[in-house]
Amino acid sequence: MLVVAALLLPDCSGRRLGELAAAPLGDRDMILVVADSFDGSHAGFAGYELETTPFLDELAASGAFLERAISQTSWTLSSVVSLFTGVEQETHGVMQIQESLPGEGLSTLGELFQRRGYRTVGLVQNAVIAEGTGLGRGFDRYDSMPFSEEGAERLIKEVRALMASTERDQPLFLYIHLGPPHMPYQPPEPFRSRFSGGALDSLVDGSIRDTTDIMVEGSSPGHPDVVRLVELYDGHVAYADSVIRRSVRAVEAGDRRELPVVLVTSDHGEAFMQHGAVGHSLFCYEPMIRIPWILSAPGVPIDGRRVTGTGSLLDVLPTLVELFGLPRPDQPMSGVSLVPELLEGGRIEDRPLLISSRYPQPGKEAQFALVEGPWKLVVRRRGQSSQLFHTAEDPDELTDVFALHPARAARMEAALEARRAEFRGSGPAARRELPEHLLRELDALGYGGQEGDGGQRGSLKGR
Repeated sequence: MLVVAALLLPDCSGRRLGELAAAPLGDRDMILVVADSFDGSHAGFAGYELETTPFLDELAASGAFLERAISQTSWTLSSVVSLFTGVEQETHGVMQIQESLPGEGLSTLGELFQRRGYRTVGLVQNAVIAEGTGLGRGFDRYDSMPFSEEGAERLIKEVRALMASTERDQPLFLYIHLGPPHMPYQPPEPFRSRFSGGALDSLVDGSIRDTTDIMVEGSSPGHPDVVRLVELYDGHVAYADSVIRRSVRAVEAGDRRELPVVLVTSDHGEAFMQHGAVGHSLFCYEPMIRIPWILSAPGVPIDGRRVTGTGSLLDVLPTLVELFGLPRPDQPMSGVSLVPELLEGGRIEDRPLLISSRYPQPGKEAQFALVEGPWKLVVRRRGQSSQLFHTAEDPDELTDVFALHPARAARMEAALEARRAEFRGSGPAARRELPEHLLRELDALGYGGQEGDGGQRGSLKGR
């Protein structure tokens, strides 16, 4: 999933940025938009060569964005729970598709806005986060839409109806979780054909079967079928950008007191055979965990500011807590507030960030990584040696520099093992049964059955 974060703040001309950072936004409307499976490097504002994100580029040009932002895991359900609670999947415990948040102990983003007096509404297009996950806690309304063009149109229609039914003086927290650019990569026209041309001989149409075949065959990133798959993905990114534009504009067109605050990000990235896999969930390599983070603040002189350093999806909750003066959650948050960096500039301070892939079935091991600024240690499975990368110089992690920095590598290995030891035996998630209709929806998205990794398709694209 992708999440792009953009904040449309009040007109602050004549006010010092420090005063704004210290003063919560109070009763302004807040929109959180998550675009599923959005590798942030495929965005124009991040330097991508194609015009995939014209609307998000506008937001970035009028505000601030993070140079590098990463999720804390590479699959959807656990990542969104982390977004809503501000803690890693090992702490909240939702590490399997049949698990859900417990009824107490962890405050969610919806609950915090509800306690602040907001009307809370969630509109989601991914079945894995819809039914029985606990993510609906704190929402006055939490509805699912089909993952289709018809579903996107219905979502936009629901946003318009919501603005007509919400009292002008009642603040609104709206969570929109878009299906695109999640696979299958089959956007409607004109987006489907927008970036065609690099692989004219390929018959790939972006289906789940195509992605499975490409991985089974071990195609290289430069293979025509992989090139075509990326073209279709970029079209899906552009389609997501257009849906975000229409959704935000629908809110702005409502009879409200002020423009809304809008935060856009993603739950994880998407790989295209850079490390032998298509999609996400399997690894902690950059393509599977890179996400966008944008802050657009009209009236605040931060136009086009690129915030350096490494931000995390875990930073969303503490940032919103500070901006809106939300109640403190019951749990200690693993992220930090980025309000000073986003509004006043500066570099995000380096700190250790634990990353883990989706946990396979019991008895199998996840992949883990430790990030310290640009440095990243990846622990591989099946007894393979760890890898060390410098992501600022090598963003796709093509060159392992473990042997060149043995002292740093050893220290980071010890730190990673210490972090993992903290989590052993933790996580209060509850077990749930998945109904047949939900299993069918998940299979259509490539989740591969109840366990989500019960075969080649599930292990490739289980979310």
